Amino acid sequence: MKIKKIYVLLLDGALLALGLAAGWLTGWMLAAIPDCPVMQFGFLCPACGGTRCVRYFFSGQFAQAFTMNPFVFVLIWYLGAALVLLNVGVMLKIPKAERIAVRMTDWRVVIAAAVLFAVFGIVRNLW
Repeated sequence: MKIKKIYVLLLDGALLALGLAAGWLTGWMLAAIPDCPVMQFGFLCPACGGTRCVRYFFSGQFAQAFTMNPFVFVLIWYLGAALVLLNVGVMLKIPKAERIAVRMTDWRVVIAAAVLFAVFGIVRNLW
């Protein structure tokens, strides 16, 4: 699968803008979003702590980010690795890196991540 450079550059620009705005956005979100409705029943949903995880991650506090939500923390690193491989593959014309990046975001991987996300939600409530 051949991906055009312009699409990768547009993706990079969009992700850079989101990354730069993450500190401000998550600060606003933490103040504006109500508590998780699942927590009212005494359980943690799989996404609980995800916003704080993103905020700590993009402010460079990786240990704190991991403690907020380990699944989101690993997901950020995984998607970052896929983006780096995509850039290396397309910009440096290394087809193997491009193929790996495309496979890392294949629909089967997305379904596996969704299943792992659900399992994570169950396991985190058993501790």
